[in-house]
Formats: sequence, structure tokens, C-alpha cells
Amino acid sequence: MYSSPMKRYANPRGTLLFILIAVPMMVFIDLVVFDGRTPFLFMDTPEQEPVTVEEAQISENEFVGPLLDTPEAVYLPQPEPMVNTGEPLPEKKAEIKEEKVARVESQKPAKPKPPVARPKEPDWKAQVPSGSPGKVVIIIDDMGMGASTKKVISLPGPLTLSYLPYASNLPEQTSLARQSGHELMLHMPMEPSGGGENPGPGVLTTRMGEAELKAALNKGLDSFSGYGGINNHMGSKLTADPQAMGWVMDVLKQRGLFFIDSKTVGSSAGAAMAAQAGIPFASRDVFLDHYEDINSVRASLAKLEGVARAQGVAIAIGHPHQATLQALREWLPTLAAKNITLVKASSVVAQGAAQAVSAANEPIPEDHKHAYTDDEYYGNDESQELLETPAFSMTVPDETLYQVPVELLE
Repeated sequence: MYSSPMKRYANPRGTLLFILIAVPMMVFIDLVVFDGRTPFLFMDTPEQEPVTVEEAQISENEFVGPLLDTPEAVYLPQPEPMVNTGEPLPEKKAEIKEEKVARVESQKPAKPKPPVARPKEPDWKAQVPSGSPGKVVIIIDDMGMGASTKKVISLPGPLTLSYLPYASNLPEQTSLARQSGHELMLHMPMEPSGGGENPGPGVLTTRMGEAELKAALNKGLDSFSGYGGINNHMGSKLTADPQAMGWVMDVLKQRGLFFIDSKTVGSSAGAAMAAQAGIPFASRDVFLDHYEDINSVRASLAKLEGVARAQGVAIAIGHPHQATLQALREWLPTLAAKNITLVKASSVVAQGAAQAVSAANEPIPEDHKHAYTDDEYYGNDESQELLETPAFSMTVPDETLYQVPVELLE
């Protein structure tokens, strides 16, 4: 006969046995393990004295653990909630405003400095004495560096030869050039705008202060004697700085020297600052060997003739390249038939004129490359290593000079 499965659980003896075993175990667990705190026997917890507010306000250095472990909830006095009454909080608001203003000011981009007023370039040709239909000046700079020095000196003159101050044997080299009827200049290294060209040691830079720049310039000027003026070697960055060029002109004025601007950059302030200082000056008209092949040099010489006829005088700058020397050997003997006179640079430099002139159509290269690329032009390994150093590296010792064999001067 089928019976409900629930009947087998309605055994009175089993229920009694469960009670007799379970209840003592629960009492044991409550008393021993939980110290009488378990709720399943509904036992009252031991009475504890209530904690007063004064007892709850402990000092900052007291441990708060026991207080938090008490079964009763302890409510400490809480600050009253802030109510927006519509009244401003002046002190806090002022602090926030000041912080915001300071943050905004710090995020603003720096105001650009006003551009330096560049003086207009004066017309140095306006005061050149008239005479023959055309006068030309041929300046060969980067002189003193190698085997081509003797070849340049052998050209018919008078040429104007501009020597680098760090070339060696300068007294011997320059003495030989003067004996051959050429005029001397100093080719002073100045900072270029690009980082790929190295002007060599003793370069004047825009990072120098007045005293440092003038000391470096005077050191270059003391490298040899017998010259009448200087022109810049590279210098597209320095010559565009009126302040730096003003310091240069201060030194030249003290020494009674003239300045010829090589014009390696259109924004050069060299001639204008020379005029302002009241020293003789002039500017280059044509680069002979911007392109180092003989046909380009010949074209530049033809252009020089045109400038000389149109303006009365023209100044060209070249370098001791083989193509330049060959073109000059061909061209110089033809000047008399063309009624063009070759003159020294000192004969055309003029005191500053007020009239301004527009920039010439001649393209202005950014700092012509160094004239020497063949190993034959370097006398030793130190010279080659110097040219390979980063531009205007001041770690190059000043005593590291290019060497020119003495036999080249014999």
C-alpha cells in the first residue's frame, strides 16, 4: 500500500533525539565560541553601561578601535549641514579666482618680442669717386688654407686677398701677398644660420655677450698685420643681428679698419651698422663661384662688368677654386681693352651715405660652402678633424690651426 513520503519523518523518537543532540551543541557554540553573542538562542547580551558623549570625545592620539567595537551605536555631534543662504563666501571665492587667473596666465603663450628695427642699408656707391667708366674689386677670401694660396698670389693684381685668422704661417703668407702687389683683408668667421657648416675656431656668435664677442674679434684681428679691413666668413645669422654687428663696428672703429659685407644673407645689417658707426664700408655685388664650374664663373665675371658700367663700381667675391683661378687668368688681362679698372677694396669703401638702396637681383646663397674639399688642401689630420666637428663647437681648441707647408711660400 502506497504511503506519503512525509510519514517517515514524523518519527517522535527521531525528533527527540535531534533535540537532545542539537540543543546542547548550540548552547556550547554560543557560550564557548561566540561568548554568548549569537542570536539563535535568543539570549540576552550582558548589560553594559551606556557610553556618554563626553566619553566618546577622545583625544586625537587615543586609539578608537575599542569604541567602534561596542554593540551600541555611538553618535558623535556632527556639524550642521551647510545651507545656501545666497550670501557669497568672499575669502574662498577670492582664493579660487586668484588660482584660476594664475592658471590661465601660465597657459597663455608668451608674447612675441617686437621685431628689431633694422636700419636701411645705405648706398655706399653714391660716394665712390668717379673716374673711369667702371671699377671692379676682386676679393678672394678663405685665403691661407692650402696649396692654392701661392696660385692666387701669382695672379696679376691688385687683388684683395682675405685671410682666415686661424690659418697658420700667416705672417709669411701675407708678407708674400703684399710683396706681389695685393691688398690684405681679414676674413672673420661669423655664425651661420644653418647647423651644417663649420666656420672654424674663433667664430663670433649671437650667444656671446658684448665683452666676449669683442675679445674674440680682437683675437682674430691680432692674428696678423698689414690689412685694412675685414669681411665676414659665413655669418648669415650674426650679420642679421644689429646689436652684434654694432659691437663689431665698435672694435673696427677703434682700430681704424673698414668693413665689407659679404652679404651671405639678404637681411644683413652689416653695412647699415658700419654706416651708423661712421666707418668706411661696402657690400658685395656678385659671387663669382656660387657654382664651381668655369662657365658659371665666366658668366659671373660678365655680370660684374655690367654692374660696374651701370653703377661705376662693383665688388665681386670668389674663392681659391681651380675654376675661379682659371677664369680670372683669362679675364684679368682683358680689362684694359674694356676700359674697366681693377682696384683695391680700400679705394672704393666710403663713409656712410644716407640714401637707401633696394636689394640686388643677385641670388644670395646661405653661407657659401667652404672652399676646400680635397685632402690636398689640408696639411695634417688635426685640420681635417676640425672641419668635421659640429658647427661652432667651442670644444675645438684655439691652438688647433690649419697647417700650410712652408715650402708652398717659397
